[in-house]
Amino acid sequence: MKKIILTCFEPFGQRNTNVSYEVIKLLKDYKYYYLPVSWNDIGNKIKDIIEIENPDILILTGEAS
Repeated sequence: MKKIILTCFEPFGQRNTNVSYEVIKLLKDYKYYYLPVSWNDIGNKIKDIIEIENPDILILTGEAS
């Protein structure tokens, strides 16, 4: 079985949650990580996830206002 890791984003603006998290939490069989809402930090976070988890598939989800 392939190792699949999902990502979602932290809440941003005046929001208490992020729709990408709301979707991912319904997929209970998958491990997920929060991504920062910052271009300066996101690249390093994704790199860390790949190094730690060594996934076969990495699915990044998000939302646009």
